[in-house]
Amino acid sequence: MNALRSRRQRERAPQRAHRAQEKHQPWLRPRLLGLLLALCGLLSACGLTSGSGGQIAQGKTTPTTSHSSATVYVSSDSIYALRASDGVLRWRAVAGDCGGSTIVASGVLYTTAVGAVCALNTQDGSLRWRVTLNGAVHSSLVLADDLLFYVGNPAQDRPTTGWIGAVRARDGQAVWRYMVGLVAEAEPVVAEGVVYIGTAAGVLYALRASDGHLLWSVATLNHRAIRASVAVADDVVYSDAENGSLSALRASDGHLLWRVNGVSGMPVVADGVVYLSGPLTALRASDGAILWRAVQLQTVTGLTVTDGVLYLGTAAIEAPDGTATGGYVYALNLHDGTVLWRAQGEAPDPPPTFGTPLMADGLVYVGSITTAFPTAPPIGAVYALDARDGTLRWKYRLLAGVAAPRSLTVVP
Repeated sequence: MNALRSRRQRERAPQRAHRAQEKHQPWLRPRLLGLLLALCGLLSACGLTSGSGGQIAQGKTTPTTSHSSATVYVSSDSIYALRASDGVLRWRAVAGDCGGSTIVASGVLYTTAVGAVCALNTQDGSLRWRVTLNGAVHSSLVLADDLLFYVGNPAQDRPTTGWIGAVRARDGQAVWRYMVGLVAEAEPVVAEGVVYIGTAAGVLYALRASDGHLLWSVATLNHRAIRASVAVADDVVYSDAENGSLSALRASDGHLLWRVNGVSGMPVVADGVVYLSGPLTALRASDGAILWRAVQLQTVTGLTVTDGVLYLGTAAIEAPDGTATGGYVYALNLHDGTVLWRAQGEAPDPPPTFGTPLMADGLVYVGSITTAFPTAPPIGAVYALDARDGTLRWKYRLLAGVAAPRSLTVVP
């Protein structure tokens, strides 16, 4: 018994000595706490806030636990899932070369690679399937009727043999492909069972979405390229051409209804008005009459209409002396184009170029790309702004830009 008591006393002696050292040297705990806080601050500055999980291994994901249902999915250097309310990282996935434009439906995130389409689980970012398309993908994906539509071409050095194709959403199995000649750069648009695509040769095609059968095709004036996606509303197709004109075509047969010159950009239609980005212009959808124009907004990168407000992002502009100004996120009155509020990047960061804003649950989400130095790779961020006044609610820094169309998706 005495031997056992002596052994226990010997084991407890180092513990008592350590507690005594802490008692006589109370600076140890604050110093350790300071080191931990400094490390947390460094991780936060890199976008690795609570729940990021540190470094990400190739092909793996880092999950976190959260209780909010809405999620912001971002495609940048990796694919990120952020909690929409506060920007906390749910997971981050590196799925090979998958990481182009994103679209989410029924628990699946669809994205593109250089020559492939990928499907990931939205719960943790794990790869469900990846299908090689034997060519480069030149557009964002569009999902309709359980089909994924895309535009591609067999090789970068043969840009005159492009096509529009459709694959099954459940497994990526090819359904049909239609050759369109000179490859298109805009994403397809699907409405009422018809898929529309413009080409660099200045031809607009209307194909049956189920099997790719050609319904009609029309050429632009002087065959000027169609580089922006069309908009479809009330059986009318609105198409922008490179020569600075907007055409309204009958959806059933492509018959020209009206054309307006001196405008350009991807059209967005809401409540009988067509909005174009360059310069920002509002036209009456029925006849093309110009309702208002904001000539000061010349560098609009993308726009969207939600709850009676026009939200748009603009690009940073480099001055002759090398300094940059802009870009901004704007909220405008739909009726006359007056500015409701304007938000910009945080100093001392260089002015970013903002993408197309998305509004959900009272917040405006927008991605950005910034080049800090002429030789440095671009960096990016996701901003969440209060839809009422543009106040910054949260910001998540990324190691690369959020520049491609549809790189950001918000899912309730």
